[in-house]
Amino acid sequence: MLAQKQSTLVLVSESTSKKVIVIFSKAISLVLLSLGLTLLTYGTVLSLAT
Repeated sequence: MLAQKQSTLVLVSESTSKKVIVIFSKAISLVLLSLGLTLLTYGTVLSLAT
């Protein structure tokens, strides 16, 4: 009974850490995407201004 509970806890913590990793990678890619778009817009504005 105790061993079964422990294995369930391990499974839950593994799936939770996988979810956290997925959320983190999505957040990082979103930040990089917005950064790239900002730089692109900035570069376009600069090239138009000069």
